[in-house]
Amino acid sequence: MHRSHRALNRVVLCCIALLLAGMNSFAQESRGSITGKVIDPLNAVVPAAKVTVTNVGTNVSNTVTANSTGYWEVNFLIPGEYSVTAESAGFKTLKRTGITLNTGDRLAVDLKLEIGESSVAINVTADAPLLNTTTAATGRVLNTQDMAQLPYTNMNPFALQAMAAGMIFTGSLQPDNNRALDHAATANYDSGGLGVGTNEFLLDGNPVTGTNGGRAGYVPSSEAVDEVRIETSPFDASMGHAIGSYISATTKSGSNELHGAGFWQFQQFRWNATPHYTRLAYESGLANGTVAPGTPEQASGRVSTPGFGVGGPVYIPKVLNGKNRFFFYVSYSHLTSLAPPVATPIYSVPTAAERNGDFSALLVGTTNPSQYIVYDPRSGVLVSSHVTRTPFPGNIIPASMLTNPITKFYNQLYPLPNNPAGLVQPDGTQNFYDGSQGNNDWFPDFVNRYDPPRVLVPVAKSVVPSLTM
Repeated sequence: MHRSHRALNRVVLCCIALLLAGMNSFAQESRGSITGKVIDPLNAVVPAAKVTVTNVGTNVSNTVTANSTGYWEVNFLIPGEYSVTAESAGFKTLKRTGITLNTGDRLAVDLKLEIGESSVAINVTADAPLLNTTTAATGRVLNTQDMAQLPYTNMNPFALQAMAAGMIFTGSLQPDNNRALDHAATANYDSGGLGVGTNEFLLDGNPVTGTNGGRAGYVPSSEAVDEVRIETSPFDASMGHAIGSYISATTKSGSNELHGAGFWQFQQFRWNATPHYTRLAYESGLANGTVAPGTPEQASGRVSTPGFGVGGPVYIPKVLNGKNRFFFYVSYSHLTSLAPPVATPIYSVPTAAERNGDFSALLVGTTNPSQYIVYDPRSGVLVSSHVTRTPFPGNIIPASMLTNPITKFYNQLYPLPNNPAGLVQPDGTQNFYDGSQGNNDWFPDFVNRYDPPRVLVPVAKSVVPSLTM
């Protein structure tokens, strides 16, 4: 029985290792690094010093040895608070705390040791350097507190790119254009005059930039995001793909303590102040009788976004205790937006004849009938390096080609035309008016993150060698 448990543990850990290796193999690096030199009171280097970098929240440590020039570095660190300890024979142990590592940071932290017994410890509490001298990139990092307190309302963390210098918003200021599901509006930022659609969006190092005009392919809820880093030119050499800015979001991670939060963001449109000209038009309508008494001054609608987030150590009874090793964070939210139409609700639907394959009406009364000819896809032949096809006689698709069940399925979804007077075009488009069709959206969002055991993540075991000329 004990052997079977051990075998099961090995299988589970191997599966986790393969899964996480696959997840990380396609990502750009969004984690940070801490580097520095170990020196003595006379600023001479201290080679072979033992340096330990510890994440305060997870208690996960990485230990490296300084090289012959006293240089050391620890890579692949998730954002958070860290402490750094340096030990060497003949010197007092130095522990530096209060080091905050942000998304993509590369901090230089030099460690000056004092002569004495290593059993004597010196604790130094200080933040990381305010000036990052390891990269020429400029920009800004916004943390969880910023996202909770800044008035951007729609829980779209990428909207915070407006806080960086040189980022100019060029889109609509309407609230329903800047939600997490509005991928195009999220990209409506001009970075330093380089134009809209030139920026790159990253989530935990993975590109999430869409192909259609540089849109954000996916936008997580701000509740799931720990930090947003906006990096403008000049870029670090590790960046590519775009000439604008890099907007990189890092999701929250678990720690040794189980922690979570719940939220509900709600907006009722009738609680909003009525825009000035909307109010004037309403009052004018009451006066001339075009607006009935008792009609609401503005249309109703609401946006509701409940959700939660929870993280902590991964625990599988009798298999895995993730404390100090393996952590998770999951977040879920669901946006429901019910709003009146923002424009005249005119649509185009197939006519009864078109449902049966009869498109002959498109050849009569239209300004350019040739663009409505329906060709038989089976009749393609190569003529002078061009493929030509034969039109269906009378522009009618044979009934034998309409037997696919998907045809019946889609015909059930479309309503029949109601042909609103004065709106139907010569080709039959704009043939359906639906004044009850609201501008409604439903957007569920689920984020999950897993930070694996240290043994499964490559860390800095060696140091950069010195160069001898």
